[in-house]
Amino acid sequence: GYAFRVAGGVLFAPGQNVLSDQGKRTLTELAAQLGNRKIRIEGHTDDQPIARSQWRSNLHLSMERAMTVAEFLTGSAGLRQDHVSCAGYSQYRPAVEGVDDAARAKNRRVEILMLDT
Repeated sequence: GYAFRVAGGVLFAPGQNVLSDQGKRTLTELAAQLGNRKIRIEGHTDDQPIARSQWRSNLHLSMERAMTVAEFLTGSAGLRQDHVSCAGYSQYRPAVEGVDDAARAKNRRVEILMLDT
């Protein structure tokens, strides 16, 4: 299938799972392109351990972000709930290799995959 990659900074403030206004606009535009397709929403984080946060781990944060996007797309954007699934991959599927700030920023993202079935 085809994937849309949205930078984490567009959707969320650091360490948060509340959609920004820009994130809501981006997802609304994206929903129009998705139509009635089945999708999987994947949350990803960088490799920095979570410190002083409500999240127990990066895995929890990545899942919460994927679920937040799913809830927005099936609520406000009107996609069918039975066509949406979620996954959280934490830091274990990086978009790019590297330990500098630029690489970490690219790895904090949400990907929306259009599924063939």
